[in-house]
Amino acid sequence: MKYLASAAASLVALKAAGFANTVVTPFDPGVSPVEDLINAFLGTNSGLTYVAGSGSYQGIADQGGTYNDFLLSGEGVPTLQLNDGIVLSTGLADVPAANTDTSYEGQFPGTGGNANLSQLLTDNSAPSSTTNDANTLSFDVTIDDPTATNAIETSFIFGTDEFPDQGVTDAFAFFVDGVNFAEFADGSLITFVEGANNFQFNDNTDDPYGYEMDGITPVLNLVGLFDDSLSTHTIEIVIADTSDTIFDSIVYLESLAGTFTTGGGGTTVDGPIPVPAAGLLMLPVAGFFAARRKKRAA
Repeated sequence: MKYLASAAASLVALKAAGFANTVVTPFDPGVSPVEDLINAFLGTNSGLTYVAGSGSYQGIADQGGTYNDFLLSGEGVPTLQLNDGIVLSTGLADVPAANTDTSYEGQFPGTGGNANLSQLLTDNSAPSSTTNDANTLSFDVTIDDPTATNAIETSFIFGTDEFPDQGVTDAFAFFVDGVNFAEFADGSLITFVEGANNFQFNDNTDDPYGYEMDGITPVLNLVGLFDDSLSTHTIEIVIADTSDTIFDSIVYLESLAGTFTTGGGGTTVDGPIPVPAAGLLMLPVAGFFAARRKKRAA
């Protein structure tokens, strides 16, 4: 949705200094109401109204938060940019602006698991369905004008220090009325799978981005369909460790917007897919845009 680099621009050597200018404001649920995060996520003119009192947050101080001016750039890698929004993590929301630790662990939150994410992992035959250190934001909304809105739209970037060699990894899900719409173009879950989906991530192990996470997805555009049989709709976003409580992952999400679609929901790549092998830095831009796939029934 907000991928700004053209194919030609991405071939220009860029100094890895973008993320240093990104401002992350950690959230403390013991001090601030959950509505602070929800309001930042809904933004303005979303066409959605928050149902007062419906919000809940799972996480400890500094695990989640908001961000401004998100930018990742570096030599030989695609520039990644998002509009302002919220950030959730399995460790710390404000990660270092340099990759200095291949097994980065900002903290051990000890927040427990998330039942919906665990069930999703089970349904998809994941190596582990045990979730730990979950950071979850959930709330209900109503639609201001059902003739103009039947879905939500956002863009996000998922980063992980599990890349490129961990066998049991963290996962991210975005549920709308109980259905997960966060997935890669092949329909797989947003998680790193050793030896199977390295190509889904930009490789940051040598720190071209000047950013802590070893693997970073392209900008991914998500459309989540509302259940039209409901008058009140539930949104739940969650990121968590699986099996263990080590090696952090993080997700940045633009402010939410209501939208209308005649197709199905799902996730599409909003910029160049990382090139999996040495050679061309990028293929022509047209080859990188996947057609929107209809979400499979849960």
